[in-house]
This record gives sequence, structure tokens and C-alpha cells, in this order.
Amino acid sequence: MAIDTKVENVGSGPGIARFEFTLGSAEFSWESDEIGAGETSADLRITAEVPDVESNRHDFGADLNGDRVATVPVDVLREGEPSRPGLYGSFVSATRADVSRGTARLLAFSRNDDTSGEDVEIGEIGQFGSEPLLDGEYTVRVTYLSGTVSEFDGVPDIYAAERGREIREDAVVLGQYTLPEAYRTDVRLVDESGDPVRGFTPSVRDANGNGTRTFTTNEDGYLVSEARSESGLTLPPEDGSNIVVDATPSSGGPPERFGKIYGSPERDEFELTVSDPDRF
Repeated sequence: MAIDTKVENVGSGPGIARFEFTLGSAEFSWESDEIGAGETSADLRITAEVPDVESNRHDFGADLNGDRVATVPVDVLREGEPSRPGLYGSFVSATRADVSRGTARLLAFSRNDDTSGEDVEIGEIGQFGSEPLLDGEYTVRVTYLSGTVSEFDGVPDIYAAERGREIREDAVVLGQYTLPEAYRTDVRLVDESGDPVRGFTPSVRDANGNGTRTFTTNEDGYLVSEARSESGLTLPPEDGSNIVVDATPSSGGPPERFGKIYGSPERDEFELTVSDPDRF
């Protein structure tokens, strides 16, 4: 395990930085060289052998000179795991909400334009896995499509995990994806006269094209998931969202974008205009 950090000495005299770490039930420590009063250390690289803990999700805690400075969830895989070919990863919530029993969508692209995708269930501790999606080398992107990671139970979540991974091996650990804080958002589609667009099925997806067409508009023009009766979505804030609403005209051609949507504590509704809805 390697941790990179810096430490500022705000005291009146020289001192050392002593870190106490916990990983599950295991404990270990590390000390810096002396840091002068009012000085900031050079880049510190803390290296330690990972304690022998079971494969699972554990809280990793760090105390600096007796004060807790960080607690983050860490997924531990023992040597030799995973033991069979496939793609493995996990989700955690920035607000420590339960992300289990959701769905992860894995979409693969190769250099010769082959594509493949799979929706997989997220397990009880936020982990997911799939069989290899393509032969040879390819890039895989991950989207969190469903489940509830906020207080708005019953409203579907859509998250795009931006980090793409180059796949060159049979068994690959994709790593841990963090879902940001989420906010309830309603999306209403109207025509150019401001009247609701009813029974309309747009796409809701990220900038990479990952997403879903499982929404339709109700009598008031609000997006409702086909699997739910309540309108709305749960979305990350603007700086963490690249979700757009669009649709492809019946005559073909590129999708027409109606707008970007995101969650916000100040704004809980978007009104997007669809020009001539009968074209779709």
C-alpha cells in the first residue's frame, strides 16, 4: 500500500508526523522525519504492507498525531483474486449511502469498432463483476443505472462513472467508483407553445452515449421511469453530471439534444423544449 501526502507543522517548535492506520480490525503506523515549525513537509510517500485481512470492504482510517483525518471505504482482494477471467469493480457513495442492489452497465469498445455491453447486479457490499466483454484489447466504461443512493426512495438514479479503463488482461479489477451526493430532480418536456409533451420517450444518457430509454412523459410532460409511478430522477450536482436528454428523429440522423440535467438543492425541476414533437 502506498499513500502520498504532505503535512504542515503549525506548532511553535519542530515535530514529527505520526500516522496510525486501521484497516478493518488491523492496525499499523508510520512516522515522518522531523518537520520544522511553520514548515510543510516535502511530498511524503507512506508505504506499508497491507495487513492480512479477509477479502471484503473495510473502512480505512487514518489518525495524525491522535486526530482522525480520514475514513474511506477500501475493497480488499487477497492474492490470486479474482480467480477467473472477467471484469470486477465496486461502487461507494460519497454520503455513505447504501449502493447495493443497484445495476451497473458495462460498455466495451475495441479499436476495430466492436462493441459489447452487459448490465450486472451490484452486490450487498457494492461490488460487481462480469464475464469478459470482448476478445483482445478494448476500453470499458461503467455507468450506475439504478438503485437508490439518496433519500428519494422510488426515484431512479443515473450516474456516469467517467473513468474508462484499457483492458489487456483476462481478469481485471476496474477499481472503486465513487457516487457523488444526489438530489431529486424533475424533468418536464414542453413544446414551443409551453404545452406538455405527452407520451414521449427520450433517451437519458451521458456524454459517452451510455444511458437508458426507460423513461416516458406523463400527462403533465414529466419524465417517469417505466418501472416506477413517481416522476423524477436522482442525479449528481452540476459539476459531477454529464447527463443529457435527447431523442432521434423518426426520419433518422443524429440525436437532437434538449438539454443537460443535474441535481441541485436550489433547483428541483428542469423544463426542456422539444421543437415539433411529432418529428420523433
